[in-house]
Amino acid sequence: MKKFIVVVGLLCFPVLALANPNHVIKECVSSGGQSTYNLNFSLPLKNGQIRYRFMGQDVLYSVRLHEVSDSLVRGRADFQSSASGETRGTSFDFTYNPKTEVFVELNLEASCR
Repeated sequence: MKKFIVVVGLLCFPVLALANPNHVIKECVSSGGQSTYNLNFSLPLKNGQIRYRFMGQDVLYSVRLHEVSDSLVRGRADFQSSASGETRGTSFDFTYNPKTEVFVELNLEASCR
């Protein structure tokens, strides 16, 4: 049931993005192609989610945004749930540059579309 809710929610996000330009809805892939991040941020509310997929892992993180500008979105992601069985995850800080469409977690850089 959790997987169904996550999939339906992610399918609805592009529709929400069209209705509200204050949302960031992006899929970001690392240069090696092994890590995929699905970003869903509400800029006015300064919150959102990140779905992270890597080598069979499928983890959902709750996001709090600390800084929002035209050229930088900075925040923290905390484990929320997992569709692949994980019961906990490591929180991480990240940045997203809307102008260059680059997402960065630690030293891992991902291009977004």
